[in-house]
Amino acid sequence: MPRYQALRKRLAVNYIASWAATAVLALLSIRSLTLHLHAAESRYLAGILTAALLLSLLIGIYLIFRQVRPYRDIQLQVETGTGLQQAYDFLHTLPTYAFCRILYLHYICLSLPVVLLSTILGRLDLLHLSFIHTLYIVISLFFAAHLHAIIEFIMTTRAIRPYITAVKNKAKAIGALLTYTGKQFVSLGSTTGMRTTFIIIMYPSLLIFFITEVQQFYFSEIVMREYAGGLGVWLLLLGIGFSMFAAACLIKRDTLEAVEQDSQTKDGQIEPSTCHSAFYSMTEGFNRLSLELKERDELVKQLQDSYFCTLSAALDARDPYTAGHSMRVAEYSVMIGRKLGLAEEELDTLYKTALIHDIGKVGIPDMVLLKEGKLSEEEYLTIQRHPVLGESILQHVQPAQSIKPFLSGVRSHHERYDGKGYPDQLAGERIPLFGRIIAVADAFDAMTSDRPYRKGMKDEEAISILEQGRGTQWDPIIAGIFVDQYRCRPSCC
Repeated sequence: MPRYQALRKRLAVNYIASWAATAVLALLSIRSLTLHLHAAESRYLAGILTAALLLSLLIGIYLIFRQVRPYRDIQLQVETGTGLQQAYDFLHTLPTYAFCRILYLHYICLSLPVVLLSTILGRLDLLHLSFIHTLYIVISLFFAAHLHAIIEFIMTTRAIRPYITAVKNKAKAIGALLTYTGKQFVSLGSTTGMRTTFIIIMYPSLLIFFITEVQQFYFSEIVMREYAGGLGVWLLLLGIGFSMFAAACLIKRDTLEAVEQDSQTKDGQIEPSTCHSAFYSMTEGFNRLSLELKERDELVKQLQDSYFCTLSAALDARDPYTAGHSMRVAEYSVMIGRKLGLAEEELDTLYKTALIHDIGKVGIPDMVLLKEGKLSEEEYLTIQRHPVLGESILQHVQPAQSIKPFLSGVRSHHERYDGKGYPDQLAGERIPLFGRIIAVADAFDAMTSDRPYRKGMKDEEAISILEQGRGTQWDPIIAGIFVDQYRCRPSCC
């Protein structure tokens, strides 16, 4: 609750300060436009303006309290860790509400009453203002209203900054992501911002132009010179100062926003700033795009993993005696890859390659693949075609670039280190690394798995064969790593 009360007080004080500055400027401007009026008429006009300004002040304070009131309930939720997104959105709407509130107050509580009451007093022959005077007064009030709205917008933005920071810190502590998608109301790059910039630049010039036009109509050249050297100069300086202050605040706000966003760029995401601006809209869009791309990449990875697992399961399903073979070979391969110091991305590729290393067997007839007895020479040659068939099958997968890393391992997993393997009789390190790794893992699982025509070997017997085949059938380093890792597994567990 203290935060709610402090925010309400800060916004009210800001409004009173900006209202006072605008009131002084408006009174001086209108006074300069109506120097020709008699004392009684000036008092009537001053009374109208004073009443209208006080009315706008009171209604403005009431509207501030009313607009901030929902934050009281939201703040209670924020303190308990809920309602963070609601508080984040609500705080970001306050500058826009402030901008609209000022404009509506000026139009309804200031411009409209001044015109109506001036017209009524004119009908009663108590105030003599021509149509052109009234028009100039309304235009002056219009420009003053927009300057007031700009300053109020910027001051409100600064006021909510610590509260937004508190909400962001709370969200970060619980791992929540806050996003704001509301409409940006004032920005130097928007249509409204262009209009705002025009008003800031033109206000002093137009104000002095209106006043000069009126004074030339009513007063002599001597009086005009006195005016130009007195009240006119001070009024012009005041208008220029007011405009420069608004412009400086607006430019500084967006410039600091750009610097802050630039300094907070990290991990492919830009930290949202503590106030909403054109730069915030841009970075918010960047963050959303970044998150969507990450989600899409994660989905693609899941689909790819599922695709490889499905291929592996479909292949193993053809032969109940080899069920789970591809999965075990993949696990053994990753174990070897880790000891070789492969990066996580390489290990992922190795795992998937091992899962589908026998994919070419889908092109081998069942009468050969599932034969329970010893294979004939011709049947053995048919079986030896499966690495090439596997590569050929995978080459049809699109996009080709995505499947390319898996091809060499699939094709070469039956090559021998001494060059007597198949299909290309590669030797030594000419055999792709994945092929050398999978060859060891595949051989061990094949030797220890049951077949229709024989029972699987014991693990130690298979390990002994791997040791004997180091440097001839298998890569000596890779086979040695597997043997060492497998033998130390029970003690490590």
